Amino acid sequence: MVAPDVSDTQQSLEGRVVIVVGSTQGIGRAVAETLAAHGAAVVVNGRDGEAAEAVAAAIRTRRPDELSLQRGQGQEELSLQRGQNQDEDVLSLQRGQDQDGLSLQRGHGQEELSLQRGQGQDGLSLQREPGEDEMSLQRWTERSGSGPAAIAVAGSAADPDVAQALLDRAVEAWGGVDALIVCAGTAEPQGSSILNITSDEFNALIDAHLRTTFEACRVVAPHLVERGGGAIVTTSSHAFTGTYGGTGYPAGKGAVTSLTYALAAELAEHRIRVNAVCPGATTRLSTGDEYLEHIEALHARGLLDDATRHGSLDPGPPEFVAQLYAYLASDLAEGVTGEVFAGAGGYLGRFPRPEAEFLTWRDHHANPPWTLEEIADLLGSR
Repeated sequence: MVAPDVSDTQQSLEGRVVIVVGSTQGIGRAVAETLAAHGAAVVVNGRDGEAAEAVAAAIRTRRPDELSLQRGQGQEELSLQRGQNQDEDVLSLQRGQDQDGLSLQRGHGQEELSLQRGQGQDGLSLQREPGEDEMSLQRWTERSGSGPAAIAVAGSAADPDVAQALLDRAVEAWGGVDALIVCAGTAEPQGSSILNITSDEFNALIDAHLRTTFEACRVVAPHLVERGGGAIVTTSSHAFTGTYGGTGYPAGKGAVTSLTYALAAELAEHRIRVNAVCPGATTRLSTGDEYLEHIEALHARGLLDDATRHGSLDPGPPEFVAQLYAYLASDLAEGVTGEVFAGAGGYLGRFPRPEAEFLTWRDHHANPPWTLEEIADLLGSR
């Protein structure tokens, strides 16, 4: 999968409304901020009301004066930014940090490149004249012109009332919703296993992962059907493969993966795309001595191989995988549905769709059931 061009992503998310469940910190917050940077209006959600309001306020007041244009990994960066005088409309194109600037200007006897304010918006657009397609470098602004649009809704989306409030607030503010992204979740207690986890602890993990995803989808899916389509992005984890052990966490993520496959099949006729992301990122849940000890213990027990251990200890900032979420919510992902992706740092992956491996067959009308010995022979276990 090729990373989308920034200008294309801007156009495909400009003015869209996206609910981001679990977006007050970590990956969810990075997703909300990335969507807003690409022009979407976002509903920020989390159990902590003050934190949700703070993130929404930070998004609304953000006025990015610098747009980064990077040329591949490990190469010099080209950045487009305002000049030292923040009141001037002239932008300079600079090569890397503390290096000489390159001015963007009109050529002699050639077609004109003009830098001007977008029509009817408080943004900037770079366009080629005459008659060429516009390449947008606009800042998405609220109707008030203060910054990207964001509102906050507090509470756990596992609560049906909170899930409904997420949709109601978005409809009240912007008239509808175009996409739902569910990033909510919590880590399994340190050292948790089937040998010591309680029923209450297990149920809490299922609620945090599966019930939150279900309730949000239950509320938003009918709305997307009425609007003629949209996108849903859920959050699973490599843990659904059992690699990291545990109980409630892998069970919840595995259920989210299965629900994603089912919703993609069920909603395809309504032009609703449903995909999952198994993210990796450096957050509060993946740092600290306890987390380090947990990963090293899993590696020592043989549950994690060397590559998975390394990826778990150095997954990259959440802003990297946030781009994958934004892509899946955008029109650039049209036709992509029923997929489970993985992303961490510069890594992108996709899980193959599960299917049974053919072993053998015989007609049950003409033959008796397989004997235990026959099955053992087929499976090579004796």
